[in-house]
Amino acid sequence: MTRLILTTAAVLAGGIAFAQDKAMEGAYTLKSAMQGGKAAPPAFVEAVKEVKFTAAEMVFVTSDGKEQKDGIKVDAKAGTLDITSGGKTRLGLYKLDKEELTVVIGGTDGKRPADMKGEGEGVRLLVLTKKK
Repeated sequence: MTRLILTTAAVLAGGIAFAQDKAMEGAYTLKSAMQGGKAAPPAFVEAVKEVKFTAAEMVFVTSDGKEQKDGIKVDAKAGTLDITSGGKTRLGLYKLDKEELTVVIGGTDGKRPADMKGEGEGVRLLVLTKKK
């Protein structure tokens, strides 16, 4: 399960440039996740202890303490993010609503999702709640 989470983290994350959206910075818990338009297995959600955003990175922390750090570019005006991991870039969208952050990452086709539904082959959706 840890390998699945770290692989998903590598795909979803990247090192983040939040200069344009400081409100995203902080630690979050994973409330729910979808993969390809279907609910992710409960074990996946339970295994993600925390997701942290700083000015330079996004870090997934698993329940066994392992961390996955990756690079990301955020455009707050457009609500988009580009995630680079292992030399590959995946395009996504995000929405920050008070204490809830929703992130949708496109599939391996290189296209940005058209909406926040999280549907389509390889598309992932995360709903995160900011820790207090």
